[in-house]
Amino acid sequence: MGEEDYLHSQLVNQLNMEYTLARIYKKKAEREADKDVKLFYRKISDDCVSHMALLKSAIRAIGGEAPNPVMLKIREYDPSTTEIDEILINEIDLELEEMEASAARYFSLLTDKFPDRRYSILFNAMRDEELLHQRMLRAIREYKRRKSRG
Repeated sequence: MGEEDYLHSQLVNQLNMEYTLARIYKKKAEREADKDVKLFYRKISDDCVSHMALLKSAIRAIGGEAPNPVMLKIREYDPSTTEIDEILINEIDLELEEMEASAARYFSLLTDKFPDRRYSILFNAMRDEELLHQRMLRAIREYKRRKSRG
């Protein structure tokens, strides 16, 4: 597998990740009763859609064809039972934070590896947004925890 094939597969993987995140955040916004939290989920979902557009552009920039993204299954591994289970949407908050951190690392790596340097500033901005999403998710979790205490 050549460098461009590897880069293409990595871009497609991240496209699928952003698609999955966008759909999850959209669904969480639809189900959220708190109007402020709902706005946060919508913003993060919209950012993911923007990331998808840039990833598709990056795929085309290296001569690839951007496929239709697919929804990834998010699973949880239980080392005590060695079982792998799908995670329900109302139980996914910590995993979303981890996915955002992973996406930030990925965009940081892309900054150095992508052949067209014009994309570097965009990948850096996307990395910063992923880190912001991670902080937003932590803030939502803390907000809900405090709100439940009264």
